[in-house]
Amino acid sequence: MKKTALVLLLGLGGLAWAEPEKKDTGKKEPIVMRLQAVQVSDATARDWDGDWQLKAADLKSEGVHILQTNEVAGITGRECSSFVGRKNHIIYYDSRATQFQVQYVDVGAKLNCLCKSIDGRVNAEVYAELSLLEKNVNDGKTSFPQNIVLKSTINTPTFAYGDHVLVGNVRGVEARHYLEVLGAGSNPKNDNVYFVLTVERL
Repeated sequence: MKKTALVLLLGLGGLAWAEPEKKDTGKKEPIVMRLQAVQVSDATARDWDGDWQLKAADLKSEGVHILQTNEVAGITGRECSSFVGRKNHIIYYDSRATQFQVQYVDVGAKLNCLCKSIDGRVNAEVYAELSLLEKNVNDGKTSFPQNIVLKSTINTPTFAYGDHVLVGNVRGVEARHYLEVLGAGSNPKNDNVYFVLTVERL
């Protein structure tokens, strides 16, 4: 089975990521976690490089286009998961069973997030996966979706509720492929995709 996979494992390392570990205060609070995929121009990408936090105005400035938003409600101290998308089928002939078999693969946006409350602030362990259907392949014997998959895993420093935190990016050829499949359009001056996390109290 052929599958296009673009894997992104990023930790914007070296900035504030090496701060001493602080203990969870144990206070449980209802929260909402929001992960946004945003397309930005080369000029904006240069401004964002080296930073791990953004201002709300940064997401509304010229050269920034929000592509996807994934939200999940939960409680601090407990891992939360969400999936928005669909299940695409894989059909293949199983010679041992002498019949066709059907399995399913998720295509869409997944977000797993564990947030801890630390002295009135928050720390987040994030796993995000965005998968896009490029095309369905059918060679007469098998039928399966050919996907583009972007993954990001990160453990953030502590930040305030409502802050916008950069948790990964992809650029260049991979970003252009992703943007084309998404239908967002791309050009050499606008082929940067960033992932931004925001955590707010409910």
